[in-house]
Amino acid sequence: MADQDEEDSELDYHVTFPPAISAGATKEPVVMLFGWMGCVDKHLAKYSAIYQAMGYTTIRYIAPRSKLILGRSDSIREVARKLLELLSELGLEENPILLHVMSNGGSFVYRHMMELLTDGQNAEFASLKVVGSILDSTPSEASILLGAKALYYSADRLTPLLVLGLFAMLLLAVVTFFIPERFQPDQTAATHVKGITESPSRSPQLFFYSTKDPLCDYRLVEEVIAKRRSAGVEVWQQCWDDTGHVTHFRVHQEQYIEKITQFVEFCLQQ
Repeated sequence: MADQDEEDSELDYHVTFPPAISAGATKEPVVMLFGWMGCVDKHLAKYSAIYQAMGYTTIRYIAPRSKLILGRSDSIREVARKLLELLSELGLEENPILLHVMSNGGSFVYRHMMELLTDGQNAEFASLKVVGSILDSTPSEASILLGAKALYYSADRLTPLLVLGLFAMLLLAVVTFFIPERFQPDQTAATHVKGITESPSRSPQLFFYSTKDPLCDYRLVEEVIAKRRSAGVEVWQQCWDDTGHVTHFRVHQEQYIEKITQFVEFCLQQ
């Protein structure tokens, strides 16, 4: 498969195209994968390999920690916009789109992307069609303290820079506690779960989660699932009782891939 790495001042992404397809063939799906906070591309590439084996185009993106920690809606929304524009730049605007998002680090971007596609104010994205979404270990209530915990869990080892980052986040959490909410900067975290739960999108969703996840409460995920179903959305779910945060694929690889394969086939038939 052809592999192309692109980088600019705003986005650092990786795109992999399938082998050449004969003229007149149905446009292959394109899968956009958004990694968790602290994720590195070699780990996210293991997930994109699932779709590359199916012959799909994949685009991998990991939001910088700085954008996720600060959580400003305008900053993350701009990232989502540039990722949507990227589809047109790559000539993929007419391909069916699947989104695979990991933890809140991925679903922060996902939430704003879906808003841009459904708010009726962005005619330039009218041709883009998301046919399904996979949400792994997300959504969860977002806060500075939870972000610090996520940063700790995502680290391979403790370094002086990481310790300094954790200390800064904890200090920010203390300061924020004493600032009235109306004076705090606009943040994605405060409305994250609501934004996903109440999204106007009606494309199918698949949730991977666990009762043992220390960062993503399975009860909240199941509340979101119930509300999405009540809104008429086709929702699939896979819950485990022995996996931690974003470790479901590593522990249950065959079951994970099988579920994705079934879900993708369903989405493409709609």
